[in-house]
Amino acid sequence: SRGGGFIGGTPKAAALARQLGVDGSRLRTASELPQAPKVSVGDRVNHQRYGLGRVLAVEGHGPGARAQIDFGDQKLWLVLRHAPIDRL
Repeated sequence: SRGGGFIGGTPKAAALARQLGVDGSRLRTASELPQAPKVSVGDRVNHQRYGLGRVLAVEGHGPGARAQIDFGDQKLWLVLRHAPIDRL
């Protein structure tokens, strides 16, 4: 079976899951997560759920970087690494 039986898991995550005694099928280690999109204040972005927005502020760097985005009817802080956004 692929990945030692861990469907959707990576070999690195599977090894960690074995050490911790948990199900690693949905785990990935931080180094395997997607890179955060690079955005700057003033950039226009498109979010899969909220639509078009403009970046108002960016803080932090690396995995914890986040941005405040104005989607017109609401302003949200989003962790860039996990946000389904595309820079326009």
